[in-house]
Amino acid sequence: MGAEAHHPFGPSSLKRRELCPGSFRMEKDLPSVDTEESKSGTNLHEIIAKILSGDDTLVVPMEDAELVRMMEDKFYEIRGAEPCDFFIEKELSFSYCGIVQYFGKADVVIVSDDRVVIVDWKTGHRPVEEASDNIQGAAYALAAMQEFKKELADVHFYNPRIKQDSFHTFTNRNALASYIMRVISSCMKGNAPIIPGEEQCRYCKAAAHGTCPMLAKTAEITATRAEELIPLKSLSALTVDELCELKRRCDLVAKLGERVDNRIKAVCEESGSCGRWRLKEVSGGKEIKDINAVFSAVSGVLDAPKFLEACSVSVSKLKGAYATVLKESGAFQTKKEGEAQFMSTLSELIFEKPPKKQLVEGK
Repeated sequence: MGAEAHHPFGPSSLKRRELCPGSFRMEKDLPSVDTEESKSGTNLHEIIAKILSGDDTLVVPMEDAELVRMMEDKFYEIRGAEPCDFFIEKELSFSYCGIVQYFGKADVVIVSDDRVVIVDWKTGHRPVEEASDNIQGAAYALAAMQEFKKELADVHFYNPRIKQDSFHTFTNRNALASYIMRVISSCMKGNAPIIPGEEQCRYCKAAAHGTCPMLAKTAEITATRAEELIPLKSLSALTVDELCELKRRCDLVAKLGERVDNRIKAVCEESGSCGRWRLKEVSGGKEIKDINAVFSAVSGVLDAPKFLEACSVSVSKLKGAYATVLKESGAFQTKKEGEAQFMSTLSELIFEKPPKKQLVEGK
């Protein structure tokens, strides 16, 4: 399989290929572009991989501790108590007619007597497609069934950040192979259509580099249309279909605009300016690192209750610190027991925040 980091038809890219067959052609030879969100996700994947591989010397950053604990708990819940073989960061490949069609690295693969189980960690802020309709999960399932000679494959998508837990059992290897090969075949055509959309453009390298002609055309059309709109009156006059189409285009243009900003910032870092743009250093805000020292400094003016009124508490960090002390003191054997004690002790003091409303796209 060589040293190539990602196969152009790897499981994580197949949804993009299905929605925009021309993305295969547009992304060819382009380097990947990292974002702060992708770097954070990569970091969490590396931490949980080391923990599940038995690294007991790893110090988990406080800001990641709660998410990592949830991922670890989910692994042991899925694995169960029965003895089994499992692999971390397992590379899986699928061959058709003796030729490798794709390969990808599964976060966790568990092999039991009658099936193979794949766990895929998600760490973003938006949900992924449910496992039953997820082509990435189907591709991992197919490759794992082929490699381990199983007729059943359970696929779990778990995102501790947004509490998404999706599961499906895949059974029909022939149907999966036909489906995935149709997607791959449609991309191999020289005239494979380029179809921009928020989902397929999100991680597309051609979109990130600004080299996709259809994305550029969408941006031009949207900009022209926006100039013609009189905000409230015109928007209120749009039909539902027109409004949804305008949002689709605006989402694409907003993402392109963010990438343009990042590129201009990079040019400014290298050259001092980019045309009429330059970087200006502004305040990053203020923070207090030693809360005890601050309380001592203001205690002559503020008593403890008034001081605490101005403070906020991270429930997850406090729970983690509480559980760690109980475990280290010998009161409990595991942090999970300490966390349960924390929730029991503070149950009347911890409240759910009001629910938020956000737009989600349905089928």
